[in-house]
Amino acid sequence: MQLNPTQHFFTTRDGVQLSVWDYGGDGPVLTMGHCTGTSARCLDPVIAALNNRFRVLAIDCRGHGSSSLPDDLDTLDMNSSGLDFLDLIDHFSLSDGVYAMGHSGGGAHVINAALERPGAIKKAVLVDPIVLPAAFLGNADRLANGARRRRNEFESLDAARERLSSKPPKSLWRSEVVDAYLEHGLHATQDGAVALNLKGEDEARFYEQGGSPGAFERLNELTTPCLLLSGTESYLLPILEMQKEVIPESSIHLIEGGSHFVPLEQPEQVAAILVDYFQ
Repeated sequence: MQLNPTQHFFTTRDGVQLSVWDYGGDGPVLTMGHCTGTSARCLDPVIAALNNRFRVLAIDCRGHGSSSLPDDLDTLDMNSSGLDFLDLIDHFSLSDGVYAMGHSGGGAHVINAALERPGAIKKAVLVDPIVLPAAFLGNADRLANGARRRRNEFESLDAARERLSSKPPKSLWRSEVVDAYLEHGLHATQDGAVALNLKGEDEARFYEQGGSPGAFERLNELTTPCLLLSGTESYLLPILEMQKEVIPESSIHLIEGGSHFVPLEQPEQVAAILVDYFQ
């Protein structure tokens, strides 16, 4: 299915210019949040497989895709990004509430929005949401250090494609996802090279916030029904089990062979689950 979304920009409560892609479509509004380090358009294959059953609004998280960095870089975090979801709801006058899908960091954004404003999100599919108990937060240092070591600039788009798609996890992503990552996550520099829109140093800030500190302890307050989605090969399965124990109305669904990045690996399967859960 050929997608041609309309791109909107709006200003958040703290002055960030956020990019939102409006895919149109019939039916209820489905908001979508991508994983940290990617962008909304990486979810295109999932959205295409929905076949216009929803009006999809996919947000470029602050600092990602076409969205600007905040003036205060300490707000490159999942709690602030949750408030961005609420700003999106207000900007589009969606006071009756929306459905939401969030992947990884995007899942944490959805949870924070739902905790901040009960009723804003009617139902949610959360793919390995990064909302962790305090005992598991030490992993953030490893992720942050890895982001800081990441190469930010490449001599050409072909060189970027070759390097970025040569090893996991991107080597396991669908080719059209990698295409979207390159098109919407990099920009041309003045000397003819290409560079990441979100530098590794800035991505590291998200991880250092520790996966929405304090949110795990509030999961029992969620009034939003949640489907916790993952792949059978994801390293976060133990966390999902812990989340299910405390989220009042929740269940788990696993996709065979999928990893933490299952929406980028098996988009049709993820789309089928969204349709089943929301309709």
